[in-house]
Amino acid sequence: MGVLVGKPTEENKDALSLLALSMYIGEKCVFCKREYKDLDDLKDTIWVGQNQDRRLACLGCWQKFGHNN
Repeated sequence: MGVLVGKPTEENKDALSLLALSMYIGEKCVFCKREYKDLDDLKDTIWVGQNQDRRLACLGCWQKFGHNN
């Protein structure tokens, strides 16, 4: 199996963005623990940090609880 890495272009940038976002499917909100099951679930998320327990949160949860962490 090989991987072909191409230069981002106007024609492929949307597909590359979706591919990058798909790596977060299966993660859970750090506050409410809701699982993000598809790309649609990821639309209203926010990046909250990089480690095993903190990466994404629902935007509403972040607005409500984020300042306390």
